[in-house]
Amino acid sequence: MQTLRKTLDARGFQRVKIIAADLLPEDAWTIVDDLLHDPELYRAVSIVGSVLVSLFIEINNVKNNSLKLNMV
Repeated sequence: MQTLRKTLDARGFQRVKIIAADLLPEDAWTIVDDLLHDPELYRAVSIVGSVLVSLFIEINNVKNNSLKLNMV
């Protein structure tokens, strides 16, 4: 995603938003941990997509880690 962000920016598409999807239930929301530990990834991703089943369980994890969450 970092490479995609850099490529979009270099070609004049700075306003394009990147959505990082959660994975299947066994790996759901690993992207949140990745965002917490990778500042470049955090800057590249605008939205984290979620399946509603995991959203209600994991939203507290996002809030407790002070991540900005855009609900779409």
